[in-house]
Amino acid sequence: MTTLPQTSPMRLPRPNPSHLAIPSAAGQPMAAAAHPIAAGLTGQDVWRVIRANLWLIIGLMVVAAVSGFFLNRWLAANYPKYTSTVFVAVKLPSQLPVVGGDTNSIGTPDEPGGVDNLILINEGSMLTEVAKKTGGAFTWGTAQIAALLPSIAEDVSDYYSIAYRVTPQRDGVPRQVTVKTRNRTYDVRTRREVVERTDDARMNDRVAAAVFGVVPGSGLEVTAEAGDVKKEKNDSVLPLKVRIAIGSLSLVPQDGKHAGAFSIYVVSANERGELSEVTHQTRTFDVPPDDIERAATGYFTYELDMRVNDSADRVAVGVLDEVSKVYGLTSVPIVR
Repeated sequence: MTTLPQTSPMRLPRPNPSHLAIPSAAGQPMAAAAHPIAAGLTGQDVWRVIRANLWLIIGLMVVAAVSGFFLNRWLAANYPKYTSTVFVAVKLPSQLPVVGGDTNSIGTPDEPGGVDNLILINEGSMLTEVAKKTGGAFTWGTAQIAALLPSIAEDVSDYYSIAYRVTPQRDGVPRQVTVKTRNRTYDVRTRREVVERTDDARMNDRVAAAVFGVVPGSGLEVTAEAGDVKKEKNDSVLPLKVRIAIGSLSLVPQDGKHAGAFSIYVVSANERGELSEVTHQTRTFDVPPDDIERAATGYFTYELDMRVNDSADRVAVGVLDEVSKVYGLTSVPIVR
C-alpha cells in the first residue's frame, strides 16, 4: 500500500481568451477573436459605418416622414379621435360652447366654427384665470352671458368693500389677500393678491403705452424733439431733446437752495408693435433763491443720444418728478 504525501491546494491562473488556440474547420489552430468593444470601437469606425449607409438612413427617414404625414391624414378622415388635434380638443374644458351656438360641444377644426372655437378655448383659459384672481367671472355664448347677467347686477348693487391701511412699500412684492366668512357656504369672490408696484415699473408701463397712442400724464409738462438719425455699424443713434417745465416740478429747500430731481424714461417701437427695452436716467438740480421766480417760467432742456433699431419708427418719452411723483408723457416720430 502506497501512501501519497499530502500537498497543499494550488490556484491556477485564469486563462486569457486572447491567448487560447481554437481549432478551425481545417484543423489548424486559430486565435480567438476579441469582442469589438474590447478591441476599442472608435468614433471614426462609427462615422465610417454611417457614411457608408448615409443614403439608406436618409431614405428611411424620408419614408418615415411621408408615411407619418399620410397616416395622420387617414386617421383624421376615418378615426379623428386618435389624432393629436382632436385629442387636445377633447381634453379641453367642455363648458365652453362652440362659437355662434349655445351648445356645450367642443367642435373640431373640420366642423363649422371649430377653428374659432379652439382659438376661444386658448384665450378663454387665460381670461378665466385672470377673472378668478381678480374676483370676477368669465363666460362665452348668448345663453351663458344671459345666465350671468343677474349675478352681474348683484355684484354692482350688493357688495362689500373692505380696506386696510398699510405702510407704502412700493417694492413690487406680491402680497396674498384672503377673505373668510363665518358662513362657509358663502361663495366669496375677491382679489387673491395685491402688488404695490415700484415707480420704475409704473413708468415703464406708462411709457410703453404712450408709444401706441396719446396717454395723458398727471400734470408734468413735457415736450420732446427728435433729431436726424445717425447710422452706425449695427444700429442707429437718435438725438433727443427733452424740455421740462420747471414750474411743474416740485422743489424742496436744501442747503440754502431749492433742490429737486427728475427721471427720464425712453422707449422705441416699430410698425409691428415691437418694443425696445425701456431705459431711464435720473438727474438732480437746484435753483438759487434769487432765481426761483424766473425759473418758474423757464424750462430744463435735456439732450441725450438714444440707440434705436433700424426698423424703429417712433419714440416715447416719459418724465417722473422724483419729489411729487407727478409725471408727463409724449411721443415723437423717427424721420429717416
